[in-house]
Amino acid sequence: MSPSLEQKHSAADSALREFIGAPDSASAEEHLETLLTRHAIPLIQTVLKCKVASSSARSSVREYQEQEDICGDAIFQLLRHLKKLRELQDLESIKNFRGYVIQTALNAFNGYLREKYPRRWQLKCRLRYLLDHRKSFLTWKLDSGDIVCGLREWGDKDASALLEGASALIREILSTADKKKLREDAEEFLRRLLTRYGSPVLLDELVASLAEFADVSEIRYLSEDYTSVGDLLPSPLPDPAAQLEQKLYLTHLWREICELPVKQRAALLLNLRDPTGADALMLFVVTDVTRLSGIAAVLDWTPEVFAQLWNHLPLDDNTIAERIGVTRQQVINLRKSARERLARRMAAGNLRTGSATGR
Repeated sequence: MSPSLEQKHSAADSALREFIGAPDSASAEEHLETLLTRHAIPLIQTVLKCKVASSSARSSVREYQEQEDICGDAIFQLLRHLKKLRELQDLESIKNFRGYVIQTALNAFNGYLREKYPRRWQLKCRLRYLLDHRKSFLTWKLDSGDIVCGLREWGDKDASALLEGASALIREILSTADKKKLREDAEEFLRRLLTRYGSPVLLDELVASLAEFADVSEIRYLSEDYTSVGDLLPSPLPDPAAQLEQKLYLTHLWREICELPVKQRAALLLNLRDPTGADALMLFVVTDVTRLSGIAAVLDWTPEVFAQLWNHLPLDDNTIAERIGVTRQQVINLRKSARERLARRMAAGNLRTGSATGR
C-alpha cells in the first residue's frame, strides 16, 4: 500500500529535522542525500513536468530539456537554503517541507518563464492582476501550488471541478472570438470567455491559450522606424552573420547604457518602447545580452523590486519621476541627454545602422 499524503508530509518533515540536527558533517550529508533523493527531487520533477507541459505546446525533447534546466535551478536554491538552516540550527522556519519544496519548484519555474519568455510572463502577470482586482473573478491555490481562476459566482471549487482538455476547449471558444474585443475591454472579454467555458481553469492553461490567440511571441529584433531609443537599434536581418552582428551591436549598446548616470538609465530604460508602443526592454533579455537581474542592477534596484514593475512596463513619465525622485520634466530631460550621449558613442564606435532622431 502506498503511503498517504499525510504520511509523506510526516516523513519529509522528519527527514528535514534529522538533517538539521545531525551531530556531524558526515551524518548530515547522509540525511541530506535522503532528504533530496526520497522527498525533494521526485516532488520537484513532478511539479515541473506538469508546469512545463501546460505552459505551451513544445516538443517532448524541448520540454525535457527545459524541465531539467529548471529542476537544476530549484535544487540549487533548495540546497542553499537547507545548508543555511543547518548552520543556524533553525528547526522552525520550514513547518511543511513538501509545501516548501513545491513553492521552490514553482519559483524556479516562474523565474525561468520570466527570463526565457518575458512577453508570455507579462501576459500572465497582467492577467493575474485583472483576475485578482476585479469583482467578477476569483482565484485560489490548489495543494499542488497551481493557481485556478474562475467567476466569483462559482465560488472556490476544488480540483475536481477542473475539466480535462481545458486548453483545447478554450482554443475552440477563442477561434470565433474577436481580438479587438480583448484590447478594448479585457475584463468583459475574460468574463464572457469563462462564462462560455463554464468551469474553473488553471491559470497556466488560460495563459497558454490566450497567448496563442493574441499572437504573443518572443520578439528578437526591433525595426528602425520608431523615433525613440529604438532608432539606435538595427533593423532585422535574416542571415546568421547579420544576427551575430546584431548581437554584438546590442551588447555594445547595453555597455554604453550601463555607463550612463543611474537616473538617465532609469529615464531611458523604464520608458523603452518597440514600434507598437509595447515594452522593448525585454529585447536585451531575449537576445541574451543581459538578464532581468542585470537590468535590476543597472537601475540600482533589487531583483524583487524590479520584478514587481516588470509587468507594468513601459512606465509613463509621471510614474518614472515618482520612482526616481525627480520631476516629470527632469525625466524628459534625462532621457533626452541619454539618447544624445548614446547616439554619439554608438556613432563613434562605427556600429550604428541608421541615423538617430529624437522624439
